[in-house]
Amino acid sequence: MRNSNVELLRFVLMVGICLLHTLFLGKNLGSFTSGIDRVDFFVVACVIPAVNVFMLISGYFGINTTIKKIMYFVLYGFIAYVLLFVIKTTIWQKPISMLGFVRNILPISTFVWWFFTYYFMIMLLAPFINKGCAVVSKKYFRAFILIYFLINSFGLYWGRISDGSNFQTLLFLYLVGRYVSIYNVKLNKYFSVTAYFACIAALCFIEIYFYERGTVEMCKLLYCYNNPLVVFASLSVLLFVVSFKPRSNPIFIHLGKHSFLIYLLTTMPFFSWWAGLYSDSIWICILSILATCFLITIIDIPIVFFVNTCVRKLSATFPLLKD
Repeated sequence: MRNSNVELLRFVLMVGICLLHTLFLGKNLGSFTSGIDRVDFFVVACVIPAVNVFMLISGYFGINTTIKKIMYFVLYGFIAYVLLFVIKTTIWQKPISMLGFVRNILPISTFVWWFFTYYFMIMLLAPFINKGCAVVSKKYFRAFILIYFLINSFGLYWGRISDGSNFQTLLFLYLVGRYVSIYNVKLNKYFSVTAYFACIAALCFIEIYFYERGTVEMCKLLYCYNNPLVVFASLSVLLFVVSFKPRSNPIFIHLGKHSFLIYLLTTMPFFSWWAGLYSDSIWICILSILATCFLITIIDIPIVFFVNTCVRKLSATFPLLKD
């Protein structure tokens, strides 16, 4: 049974990711040129943990990898890519060559979406990861996570070798999620909220400090997924949501179950459109993102049905593809 608290969080995270991309890509905040408002920094700080939280959730519940799930993921990515191609060429009227389309016909292997590719890699490794997490001692697991954190969020991060948009950061977050789940790590709701806003406030203050002094490289460094402040804020969100009693709301379950397509379909034309709305009113922008995200969850229903049907028929036809 799905926990509707977590499913609602998945949908909210996708809305947050859309808002983050709107500011960074549509509004070009990532260039850190003049004209950036302090409110923009606060909004980005609030939503930048969204990607991390999504991976923490996967680790918390554990990815149950099966042959059917692998086939589903590959076919789902292909259908999403075809749909994205249709949207770009018809609705947004963006010229895309057929050669470019064919080159990316298997989006998992061509990094059309970086998160999608790395998530798939972790899915393939999940049976081994889950087994390993279950058999090692708590002391070793805790030490391993700490060392991994020091390497990824200090060594690679401060050395500017990694911005967190990669396999090692997603794997780290998955492992943290497993640890929280296996050892039933709890945190008081109020302390979780306090920790989250403390990280956000610190991130805003430091970001504004360097921005006003024209230190662009430091500004870019702070908005990385393996920034310790972003990691701690992400973990606070997960611990806050799982501290509530599980519920089963069908609407929230629908939103969460069909939210992944939001990430796959929202591209630059969306971000430019939302950025224009954001310049007029942040609330109109958010409402527009919410409406678009909800519509995409509706579009996802027939896609999921079609992919599941194909997977079932393939499994029935080819015995080697059965779990």
